[in-house]
Amino acid sequence: MDSVSSIAGYRSISRSSHVRNIPYTFRRRLCAKLDAYDGWKEIMHHIMDYDGSPRYDHLAERLIENQAAQRRDSPTDVLLNDWQTQLPTVGEFLHILEEAGLFDVSNFVRDYVGEPPVSNPDRRIIAGEYSVPYCSNVI
Repeated sequence: MDSVSSIAGYRSISRSSHVRNIPYTFRRRLCAKLDAYDGWKEIMHHIMDYDGSPRYDHLAERLIENQAAQRRDSPTDVLLNDWQTQLPTVGEFLHILEEAGLFDVSNFVRDYVGEPPVSNPDRRIIAGEYSVPYCSNVI
């Protein structure tokens, strides 16, 4: 796991901090992790609007992809910029990451906020929308 103590500009945040307060340097690394396997699409479908309905649909997915491409930016960052208008907390973000099965990213954030890691209950390796049974002899 990446150690966040080596990240320049380290600033303490907690579970109750708003997502918009995640420091830039850490956020860039977080975005890179979620961009790597389109993990932002996984979390996007778990984000709910104020009334409990899904905040994003497939059209929003395309709009985020197009906006990221036009800006030459991270689609995860575009998603987080939009979602942070709802003032979600880091705790809510962690819940969504774990609900989406993105335990490696969740543990990266947990390490940053000083929480112990969670184990993947299904012992799966998550990569994008597919998960495969854990095998110690793979690779």
